[in-house]
Amino acid sequence: MRCVIQKVLNASVEAEIDGEFTEVGAIRRGLLILIGIEKGDTIEDAGWTARKIAELRIFHNPVTNETVSLSDMNLSVLIVSNFTLLADIRKGRRPDYASSESGTNAEPLFNLVVKHMREQGIHVETGSFGCTMRIHQVCEGPFTLLVDSRKKF
Repeated sequence: MRCVIQKVLNASVEAEIDGEFTEVGAIRRGLLILIGIEKGDTIEDAGWTARKIAELRIFHNPVTNETVSLSDMNLSVLIVSNFTLLADIRKGRRPDYASSESGTNAEPLFNLVVKHMREQGIHVETGSFGCTMRIHQVCEGPFTLLVDSRKKF
């Protein structure tokens, strides 16, 4: 699983449903997470990804002057599926998405990441899997991280 994580002051996502865009998820301060599911990703990858992101100490607590995690600050996440994160652009001019998992196999793993994060007490909003979406965000920082379950060691 490959994720692009951005600290945001707020973020929302609209999905195209029946030809019209409708807001399906929105958060205040927290993380916007774009996640791509790769062929061969497993249940273990979903658990590792959710734990890694939830436990990242990337927020400043002004009261204690410490660096803390999402749950320490009671912040939210907006998770949006994005198979294009796995594009291979080394050859030619067209991105190759061959390493992206099919929607049928990717959606249960996406939902598992969401479930694991919720089980850790994190408020999670999502986009609509497989839909065309519009994402609105106000970045904090800027602060962007890449998390890849294939590069955990």
